[in-house]
Amino acid sequence: MRVYNGRGECSLYAEVTPDTQPGLLVAEGLHWPGFAPGGKGANQLTSQRLTDQGETCAFHCNLVEVEPV
Repeated sequence: MRVYNGRGECSLYAEVTPDTQPGLLVAEGLHWPGFAPGGKGANQLTSQRLTDQGETCAFHCNLVEVEPV
C-alpha cells in the first residue's frame, strides 16, 4: 500500500485484522529505509519538530492517507 501525507510517502505491506480499529494504521517496527519497498520507510511521514515537553521527537502519531498500489 502507498502511505502518504504532506511530508512524504512510503510503501508498506498491509495486513488487515480485527485487532485494530477502523481508521487506524499501525506500522510495526522500524526498519532501515534501504530494506523498505522503494527505499523509504515510515520516517518519511513524520515531522522534524520537537515536543513542547521534553524537546524530544514528535513522531508517534501522524495523519496519513492510504491507498492500494
